[in-house]
Amino acid sequence: MACEEDRKDGNNPSSKVGDKCWKKDNATLSLGGSSTELVRLKGDGPGSEWRKKDDDGTRIAQLASSERHNGDDNGEYWRVTTPDGTRYYFGYNRLPGWSSGKQETGSVFTTPVFGNHSGEPCHASGFKDSWCRQGWRWNLDYVVDPHANAMAYYWAKETNRYARNVDDSTGKGTPTSYIRGGYLKRAEYGLRSGSVYSAKAAAKVDFTVAERCVKTSSFDCAAGKFTKSNAAKWPDVPFDQYCKKGDDCAGNASPSFWSRKRLTQITSSALVDGAYQKVDSWKLAHSFPSTGDGTAPPLWLKSVTRTGHTGSKPVTMPSVTFMGQQLPNRVEHAVDPIPPYNRYRVHAINTETGGTVGVTYSKPDCKAGSLPSPKSNTKRCYPVIWSPPDAPGPDWSRTRTGSTPTSPSR
Repeated sequence: MACEEDRKDGNNPSSKVGDKCWKKDNATLSLGGSSTELVRLKGDGPGSEWRKKDDDGTRIAQLASSERHNGDDNGEYWRVTTPDGTRYYFGYNRLPGWSSGKQETGSVFTTPVFGNHSGEPCHASGFKDSWCRQGWRWNLDYVVDPHANAMAYYWAKETNRYARNVDDSTGKGTPTSYIRGGYLKRAEYGLRSGSVYSAKAAAKVDFTVAERCVKTSSFDCAAGKFTKSNAAKWPDVPFDQYCKKGDDCAGNASPSFWSRKRLTQITSSALVDGAYQKVDSWKLAHSFPSTGDGTAPPLWLKSVTRTGHTGSKPVTMPSVTFMGQQLPNRVEHAVDPIPPYNRYRVHAINTETGGTVGVTYSKPDCKAGSLPSPKSNTKRCYPVIWSPPDAPGPDWSRTRTGSTPTSPSR
């Protein structure tokens, strides 16, 4: 949580800082296409046991090991065991059989966190020394089933910097690196738990990314061109939160979490006679359609094109294309003057076989002047936690329900 919201009995300086402070363990698990809040069953910190909020028998352990070397201050990672005995590891980093020179999974994203109270992690007598790097996201990187079949996932990290422990009198802090986000690079399948590093996977999937940038004939979107003068070329990337190595990070007193990357290709391969052979690939094309309300356009998935690579010649299918319509993301006039933050929503999908899937949305049931109570809200809107500058209260965002009847219109 923000240190400014955790000042009572802490060793915080009298001036305001933008750092993150320790409050308590809390976690959410995303696995198997669903997310759930975790509830601590017993223990505290490494060695504690957790359960899903809607317990289905899954056993969850919060563990730590200095051997993991995953970037977290004490090597914290998670083990999730489902009722069928399959174990999912998050943040394991050095998989079984690792030795010097072997690849690590890079699965833990960390940021500086201050322990500003006695008994909290990394606490010291002075606030400026009461910090260490704590995991804020542990990504899935190792799976093993009861028969010792295994899978491994490898991640790329995106780094940023911010001004740590800003001195109110000078407005300066210490430029400090952290992991602002990342993406999956590769998934390996058909491994055995006893030979993760010594034997090749039977199959793998590689993920290719590119900059979230508007590429033109005169601008190639090279990563090194992400500068203030070119910031508009990255329309949905917060350049004002970026601090490159060597800068003093003035104005960036808090860590922020975002990505400059977009997924452009997925390639599956199978191991054939000791070498990997492509099986299928999918190319993803994107655009930045105008919102029509003056706000910066966000990334839009325009199409997905599949190519089969088996046989003597690759075969490319017609593209799956996505048609969008502008719909407001907030309740109009709830807090003004604020634009509606229009965002594209899928209203038609043209399939690779010539059909069309149509999507319709229900009408909004929230309006300014008759907003529901957040505690008893059953409508398709909700209050957002942030308040725009100088706004009188929290803003309200719309939610939408849609139906997707198929219609072979071609």
